[in-house]
Amino acid sequence: MLWATSQMVLDYHFGFGKRGLVGTVLGWVAPPPYHYVTLARIGFIAFGIWLALLTAAGWRTVRADPGMAAAAMFLFLSAGFASLVCDAGYLEHFGLVLALLCLLLPAGLAWLPLRAALAIVAVLAHEANFLMFVPLIAFDAWFAAGAPFAWRGLTAGAGVLLPAGAATFYLGNIRTACDHARAMAYFQSKVRDFPIRQDSVDTLCRDGAWNLHFLQSVWHSGVWSVYMGLALVVVLPSTIFDLCVIARMARGRVVVILAAVSATISPLALLLLGADLVRFVTLMQVNSALILLSLSRRAGLPPGGALPAALRNPVWLGALAAYEIGTALVLTDASPMMKFPFVPLVQRLLDVLRGNASFVVIPPF
Repeated sequence: MLWATSQMVLDYHFGFGKRGLVGTVLGWVAPPPYHYVTLARIGFIAFGIWLALLTAAGWRTVRADPGMAAAAMFLFLSAGFASLVCDAGYLEHFGLVLALLCLLLPAGLAWLPLRAALAIVAVLAHEANFLMFVPLIAFDAWFAAGAPFAWRGLTAGAGVLLPAGAATFYLGNIRTACDHARAMAYFQSKVRDFPIRQDSVDTLCRDGAWNLHFLQSVWHSGVWSVYMGLALVVVLPSTIFDLCVIARMARGRVVVILAAVSATISPLALLLLGADLVRFVTLMQVNSALILLSLSRRAGLPPGGALPAALRNPVWLGALAAYEIGTALVLTDASPMMKFPFVPLVQRLLDVLRGNASFVVIPPF
């Protein structure tokens, strides 16, 4: 995608601001100008790395437990995974690599500085990673440290969240490259055979207030509320399944369950700042699976397995699997809202009801 490749060449040429880390490091390793195929390969390599880390982290428990195997199956059939595949090369893939590295680290406060550093690096890659994946890192560090309200657990969680939060606040409000013509010319000079997207560069000069004002108009239209409901219809079944397994893995501890739910739904907060509904909502399916993976590594499998008795029905599990793959179809019409196969029909119906389109369309001869 041109958005992904444009983002990968952004650097700190116009000051220390948002989304400049990947392009700066890339410039050190492979000086520009860049070919499209080079950046596309980097995107696929990042995708392959986090997929390999995910496999390494969950291979044993998935093979050992039917509940973990079912959760893994639903993840790979889900719209959340399909969205990540479709958006290969986006900067959150680098954040996902760092989050999985944190899940693979041993427990204990001795590893807190490294976890905190990796969380900050994820934010420097893309400030949205703070709501996408930093809560996962904080949950894993907090749960692995011991009792929820013990000083060790609170220190571990806060030690990840606070520094990354401060970096996010700075990056979300700093404005650089506000001379758009000069910025576009500079970044275009870094690539050889594809155009840099204007809106990708424009984000460097937008702060939190601009984003909030922009999203107010988007939500005020009412259309997004309909799409939000449609997106939740897609993602909630497998997410609720994961949360049921998480509740069993947490041995019913309410504080752990609430923390897991918070880390699962944290990407939804991005809808107040960014207009990419499908991408943010479907991340819940990914986050719930990663939290389940964290619990399985830190607490082990409960007696009798991770799958609650009420969910041990092959017919029900098969139906949920069919539902997941049926709603994960990605259509290639260049519109993010069309990632779900039924959305074009709903969008057409809304246009008809508003009088913006005819109910019957007669094709021209």
